[in-house]
Amino acid sequence: MRGRVSTNDGTFVLPNVPLHAGSNELVVTVTDVSGNTYTTNRWVKKDETPEYFLYDGNGNLTNWVSSTTNWVYEWDWADRLVKVTSNGAVVLQNWYDANSRRIAKQELLNGQSVKTLYLYDGWDIVAVMTAQGQLLESYTRGVGLAGDIGTIVAVTHHAGSSGPPGTYYVHHNHRGDVIVTRSVGGGTVGTYGYSAFGALTYRPGSYDVCRFKFSSKERDPSTGFYYYGYRFYAPQWQRWIKQDQLGELGGINLYGFVHNNPTGRFDELGLMGCAPNPCQSGSGRGDEIPEALRDWLADKIGGKATKEAKEDCCFISSRDPEQTQGWEIRCQMCAAYLCAIKSSTVLQADLCLKKYFLLCASHIVPPGADKVKID
Repeated sequence: MRGRVSTNDGTFVLPNVPLHAGSNELVVTVTDVSGNTYTTNRWVKKDETPEYFLYDGNGNLTNWVSSTTNWVYEWDWADRLVKVTSNGAVVLQNWYDANSRRIAKQELLNGQSVKTLYLYDGWDIVAVMTAQGQLLESYTRGVGLAGDIGTIVAVTHHAGSSGPPGTYYVHHNHRGDVIVTRSVGGGTVGTYGYSAFGALTYRPGSYDVCRFKFSSKERDPSTGFYYYGYRFYAPQWQRWIKQDQLGELGGINLYGFVHNNPTGRFDELGLMGCAPNPCQSGSGRGDEIPEALRDWLADKIGGKATKEAKEDCCFISSRDPEQTQGWEIRCQMCAAYLCAIKSSTVLQADLCLKKYFLLCASHIVPPGADKVKID
């Protein structure tokens, strides 16, 4: 940054220097009229603004207070985020279906309240519409890292959408972040940069044609949160805004994001951070689960697993996948506890890097047998 030195007292001002809260070291180089330079270091202190985080009894963030701003987060009976207000102004509302997928949101954008409806294929968003049902955007997906991460191939904007109508191609980096969008002709429409924990650091381009950003998840501009499915992730705080549904069985940090290793791990739905697995392709559904293991689990919880049910299920580890002491099995749809097993009795070490799902009592287990202990 450049600044002019006053000829009266030799002082100078550098406007708009980005400073972090606390002490900042600045390297100052002064050049006189003869071209001589002098460099020195100066420390500038910026007062820290205290922040306060409040939570309810279920571990959901209810308030974030910073300076004179009070953000309020409201949750429904199923611990799903339904409303966000800033100093009393509603900036975001969410609606969900029975599977806890967000099917609609109303967001305050540039002073306008905009309502968006979602269409899904499983957990993958395939299109968005207006409140009146007019198609705005549709998405072409391919094979990615896991779930919907890295799967977006193209975004098509239809009449009435935020961007010019047409199809735009999407490029990802190694961890599934959207980094470049291009037009059909190959011209760059937008480029995106991220911090290690997913904060959007730059977004050059005349318009933003892709609502999906870090880890291919949708970013809500009103809050800066990413929607993962079961939880919202706040990159500005590098943590989830509600606690792990497994409690301390998932680790002592109830809000930690992928074991504080976002460059080496990913999370499909906000349930568990996983390491990349070269043996895993696609979504990690039941067709990748060894048949004998599926049948063993089905037999232990009542023997009622059908072929369709088995192909739509998995289970979630309660610990770091690199540790093999034990597993907590919970439902993919509602996270209800099913049972616990010792990995030494069923799983080999090479299987512990995989993530599987198992459906709850309403899908497989007979009524009244929603909890089964396995020795």
